[in-house]
Amino acid sequence: MAERSSKKVLVVDDDEDIVNIVSSLLEHEGYETVTALNGKEALERALVEKPDLIIADIMMPEMDGWEFCWRVRENATLGETPFVFLTARADVMDQIRGSEIGADDYIIKPFRKQELLKRVQNTFDVIELLRKVKTQPSGTEAAFEKKPAAKAKKPAAKKPAGKPTKKAAKKGSKPAAKSGKKKSAAKK
Repeated sequence: MAERSSKKVLVVDDDEDIVNIVSSLLEHEGYETVTALNGKEALERALVEKPDLIIADIMMPEMDGWEFCWRVRENATLGETPFVFLTARADVMDQIRGSEIGADDYIIKPFRKQELLKRVQNTFDVIELLRKVKTQPSGTEAAFEKKPAAKAKKPAAKKPAGKPTKKAAKKGSKPAAKSGKKKSAAKK
C-alpha cells in the first residue's frame, strides 16, 4: 500500500462545505490536502503544489471540471497526476465523458465516507503498482510477485431448487426410492 502521510491531495469544489468535509476525511486518514474553489484556481494551485491526486467537482464557476481535467492531462508537469471526479452528475454519459477526457475515477455525490476513502487508496495502490511495473526490469511478473492480490469476496452461489446438495445428502437426506422392478440376471 502507498504511504498515506506522504501523499498530497488537491480537493476542488465550489461548495466550501464539500471541500471542508472531503479535506477533513482525507486529513484524518493521514493525507495532506490542498484546496481550491474552481478549476482556474485549482490549476494554479496544482502547478505550484504538485499534488499526488486531484479530486474535483464538474460544475464550477470560471473553469468547470471538464476543462480543468483536460488542462491537467495536457500539462507536461501534471499530465500523469491521478484525477477523480466527485460530482452530482450521475448520468452514465457524463461518466463516459469523464473517462474520455482522462479521469481515473468518477464518484457520485452524495458519497459515503468509506467509498471515498477506499477509492482514493485504490487509486494510489494502482499508481504504485504501475510505478513498480515501469521500474522492474523483468516486467509485470516481478511487480505482481511482491504483493499478493487482494482477495475479493465471492458472492454465495445459489443451488438450483429441487436438487439436494452433497452437503444435505451427507446429513441424512434419503435417496430417491427405487422402482419395484427387479433386473433379471440374463435376458432371454
